[in-house]
This record gives sequence, structure tokens and C-alpha cells, in this order.
Amino acid sequence: MEIYLKSRDFKNWLCVKNGPHIPMKINDKNECVAKSEDEWDDDDFKKLTIDNKALNILLVSLDKAEYNLVRRCTSAHEVWKLLILTHEGTEQVKNAKLA
Repeated sequence: MEIYLKSRDFKNWLCVKNGPHIPMKINDKNECVAKSEDEWDDDDFKKLTIDNKALNILLVSLDKAEYNLVRRCTSAHEVWKLLILTHEGTEQVKNAKLA
């Protein structure tokens, strides 16, 4: 799946690996806060589109059982982490398998 995401657009894979883009701005108190939807610019929309394409690629590639497992996930990164945890287990499980 990693290769497929990279082949479609390497940015899809980066979104899955690093997490979704969250449009941010600096407020009056010099704090970084999320932008409201009406404040998003073209760059934000492009990055959010990449996130959604990656999520779509992952969701359409799953069978019904796996889809039901991840259907509440809101980002491709979240889906990916849950699938890894499901198929590979936690670090503790991995270490127990090696022993």
C-alpha cells in the first residue's frame, strides 16, 4: 500500500505517514490556533485535498471487516496507525513474538 500511495502522489504517502494538514494561524496573543473553514486559503484546500485522497485510497482498498474497523477514523494517518496496530500488534506483542 505504501508503494501505491507513493505512486499516486508522494504527498499522499507523506500525509499518511505524518498526519493530516491542519490549517493554522497566529492569533492576537501570538499563539498558533486552528483556522476556521472560512479562513482557509488555496494552499490549505490543496493540502486538505491530498489528505482526503489518501484517506479515500486507503478506505476503498479495504475489505468489509477492515473497513468496519476503521470507518470512524477521520484521517489517513489514523487509519494507517490502526491497521498497523491490528496487523502487527503493539511493541509488547512484537517483542513477545520474538521471544
